[in-house]
Amino acid sequence: MDVGSSSQTGHLSPIQGTLTRTVREYEQTIDELKKENFELKLRIYLIEEDVAKHYRRINAPDSDDKNASNVHVAVDLKVETESLRNELNEKNKLLQDALDQAEKYASDLKELQDEYVQLQAQFSSFAEGPSLQDLELLEGEKENLLKESEYLKGLLSEKDKEVEVANSKAEEFENQVQVLTEKVKKSSMAIQGLVCKYRNDVEMIPKELRLIVQSAVTAANNENREDLAAAIENFKASLNQLMPMPPEICDSSFEPSRSKDESSQEDMHGHMQAVSSLNASESKYVSNEKLESLLTKSRSLSHSQEAENMPVDLSAVLKENEELKSEIEEKLSTINDLTATCNDLEQRTIQLQTELHDAIEKVKQNEMKPREEKGK
Repeated sequence: MDVGSSSQTGHLSPIQGTLTRTVREYEQTIDELKKENFELKLRIYLIEEDVAKHYRRINAPDSDDKNASNVHVAVDLKVETESLRNELNEKNKLLQDALDQAEKYASDLKELQDEYVQLQAQFSSFAEGPSLQDLELLEGEKENLLKESEYLKGLLSEKDKEVEVANSKAEEFENQVQVLTEKVKKSSMAIQGLVCKYRNDVEMIPKELRLIVQSAVTAANNENREDLAAAIENFKASLNQLMPMPPEICDSSFEPSRSKDESSQEDMHGHMQAVSSLNASESKYVSNEKLESLLTKSRSLSHSQEAENMPVDLSAVLKENEELKSEIEEKLSTINDLTATCNDLEQRTIQLQTELHDAIEKVKQNEMKPREEKGK
């Protein structure tokens, strides 16, 4: 019993404080527990042998005192045997716990060793710094970005020049449009004046002669000489059918009109010469009354010739007006095209500026990377 108690007190569980122990200490503890387990098993075996011997002695024919002492020894041995078995079970349990803790700490140690290896590799890579190949790649990328930025800057300057040229052209076209607009306004005013004058002159022509005058004007516009000559003959015949006026009334009525129509008669001087020659050839065969009618006829013809020329001038002005309008439309379409081109150039300029800014940022980042790595 003393030996058992001393062994129990001398071999307390060394598993206490395992949280701060290393794997080697755990291995030492496991070895000690194995030794204790072996000693306990040996002691149990020896005790069982002693019990068997005592049992044999008890069964032998001895005295009662000796039997009583033997029984007492046997009981003590059984008690000690049970206590040793309990202690053995506790030691086995502690041994199993120690083995479990050792396995757990072994796995933790392996993980820590792997992490240590990774950290060591990272530390060595940081200590060595970037390789020459990485530096060469960074330098090449930096040069490419610089070239791209220079190209974008040149392209941006070219686009700026194109925008300036387009703006100058747009200003020129706007000035031309203003000039053409002024011309159109003046032409419109001139057309209105000519129309009023034409209407006034047409109203001065007698109603019986208006159709003939219109046919003559149409023939003159179409440059049809035969129709023009026929219209003039019809005009003469219509004048002959009208009642002749007295010379005094004729002269007095046409004096104011002479001063008004001098400009138109000067323009139609060639045609009046033809009419006067016609009057001269007919003067040999007609009386004085016919001469007066021819005079009236020639003066009326001057009014008809003025009315004939007015639509020609009016058509020319209208044609010029249409040309000016078409030219204005072309200029406006050109201005719209230039405006669209300017908008496209502005959008392209913004895009190029954005790309240039991104390229500059990339260059700065690539320059900062080696510095940060060297600083680390």
